[in-house]
Amino acid sequence: MYVAAVDSEILRSAEMWELWERYEKKFGERFMPFNYTDFGRIGERCAAQVYMDIIKQCLEENKPYEVESEWCKPGSLIDH
Repeated sequence: MYVAAVDSEILRSAEMWELWERYEKKFGERFMPFNYTDFGRIGERCAAQVYMDIIKQCLEENKPYEVESEWCKPGSLIDH
């Protein structure tokens, strides 16, 4: 998948790696992979910032992320 430069910089950052590790340690599973279908830009916040914010929120609220991925639904890019 192609990732925009602004998103790539955030996804490769030390802070992002730390969040992924904390999430996996806390909940016993990896956070779902980044994709533009489930994590899109919101206003001035790029998609990777939205993704990072959601991980931070999960860790703060002590709740794992629960969502049915749009990526895997019927009619998505995978369902062809």
